[in-house]
Amino acid sequence: MKALRLVDWKTDPELAEVPKPTPGPSEVIVRIGSAGACHSDLRVMHDFEPGMMPWKVPLTLGHENAGWVDSVGDGVTTVEEGDAVAVYGAGVAASAAGASRASRTTARIRPRHRFRQVAP
Repeated sequence: MKALRLVDWKTDPELAEVPKPTPGPSEVIVRIGSAGACHSDLRVMHDFEPGMMPWKVPLTLGHENAGWVDSVGDGVTTVEEGDAVAVYGAGVAASAAGASRASRTTARIRPRHRFRQVAP
């Protein structure tokens, strides 16, 4: 799969081929239908020195994504394969089912599940 990767601090990102992840316990893999890189990503790319952030490079950029649940790990009960989801913020997602019960901007899947992104 392809991913927009930051391979070193203070550099431009690269479109790279990466292996498809397998979900661990309480993790959800999302098959990405649409993704965005925003101002936060620009800051990560250009404003931080090694050791300033809790992440190590290389890392995949983009946190404003929408797609479908590809696979789920053990213990995930709030979504299932094929569910449409939107990921926003740091690993929090809104599902189409959750949005029908609450405002579309506040519907959230329980934060105990971590979402990992899979490019199309």
